[in-house]
Amino acid sequence: MKPIKTWDEADDLIQSLITCDAKIASEQNLVNAKCQEIKAKHGGIIKDYVAAQKEILETLESFFIAHEDDPEVKGKTYDGAFGKCGLRMTPPSVKPIGKMSWERVFNRIVELGYKAKFLRPLIASKDDIDREMLASGKVDEATRKAIGVKLHQEERFWYEAK
Repeated sequence: MKPIKTWDEADDLIQSLITCDAKIASEQNLVNAKCQEIKAKHGGIIKDYVAAQKEILETLESFFIAHEDDPEVKGKTYDGAFGKCGLRMTPPSVKPIGKMSWERVFNRIVELGYKAKFLRPLIASKDDIDREMLASGKVDEATRKAIGVKLHQEERFWYEAK
């Protein structure tokens, strides 16, 4: 763009900016309208596929659990022609035992003397508990039980396409 020399030219550029703003807004509105139209058209289809996928997964999981001792299953995995499926453990997480709350667990750690070497790493800050440390192998089950938490892990069904 060539340099301008007068205020009239500046006014012309301001008018051009305003025109560009209006055209951008108009095009953006068209894009948004098309997106809404596409979402309305395909949203139901996607919802149907998600429901079908859920039903297929439930059926496959039930079959796998009922037949996990079959010779085709190696360990906790079936390796088929189109993909794999099986059972695997979720990452460990720590949950309070019974009626314990995280606040009560924090207070229990303090009561037991969190300044003691084995409890000190459990306090992430002055007001919080380091839950990752509690879930790690660095804390034994007896310590977890003493402060009122347990290690929780579930076996979840999975699949993977080839």
